[in-house]
Amino acid sequence: MAIFAVIWNAIGIDLGWLFLVMGLLIGGAVFPAAFAITWKRQTSAGAISGAIGGLCAGLIAWLLEAKVYYGELSITSTGMEYPTLAGNLAAIMTGLILSVAVSLIKPDNFDWEVTRGINASTAPALSGRTPSDAAEKEVSSGPSPSDSPPALDHEKTDEKGNSATPPESLPVTASSQLPTIQRELSEELHDLNQESNPHSPALRSAFRLACLASIILPFIMDFLIPIPMFLSHYIFSEGFFTAWVVISFVWVFSSAAISIVLPVWEVKGFLGGLFREIFGGRGSKR
Repeated sequence: MAIFAVIWNAIGIDLGWLFLVMGLLIGGAVFPAAFAITWKRQTSAGAISGAIGGLCAGLIAWLLEAKVYYGELSITSTGMEYPTLAGNLAAIMTGLILSVAVSLIKPDNFDWEVTRGINASTAPALSGRTPSDAAEKEVSSGPSPSDSPPALDHEKTDEKGNSATPPESLPVTASSQLPTIQRELSEELHDLNQESNPHSPALRSAFRLACLASIILPFIMDFLIPIPMFLSHYIFSEGFFTAWVVISFVWVFSSAAISIVLPVWEVKGFLGGLFREIFGGRGSKR
């Protein structure tokens, strides 16, 4: 990312220009992507036409507004507020209109049970048994005598025809007895139980949290902070601008910590067990 930032800066394109233009490039797919998980009557043709049509409309409105309003097409003119605003609005609204109009011509009737049954193939294998049962089954199960390969000449056999090869040289199939594997089986069983009951308290709690976050956060970032600043016509002082930059950096690093460090912290127990099994196994083999 740093290399790309240097390249963009060398050709005269800053991050502000990229952020403004990025909206009109992906704006056409906003409503088709949202309808894909919320509206069962959207069709594939409606989603594709909305995304592509929104992109084309956004590019046309963006370039036309820059040429008509500022009289030229340059990095400076295409990065101004009015051209990017026109491009973003055209992309988003065209994507909405096309996806709805094309879908209503021949509406689909998608069955949401298909999405709930994505992991159904693993349900028969996991349901009705505990992780320890799965481990014991894997350890106890093995190839049948008819499936075993014939003994080679250099392999020793006893008088009953059984292989006399030392057990240490045979392949080990007890990997499922490892604590990390059993923990994964427990998590899979828990996830399957949650998915089988879409009205479970955990899913309902997650749904309420997602709804509140999707309402409160856009309201704060799109209305509560920018609208009063715009209506007051406040001009940043040096101290206020310094605080603004500091808060921006704190926000960026906090979001990076939440999205990068927090997931690692949540699985620290699994990672610790994994490393102990890897390096502990190596030590025992030596």
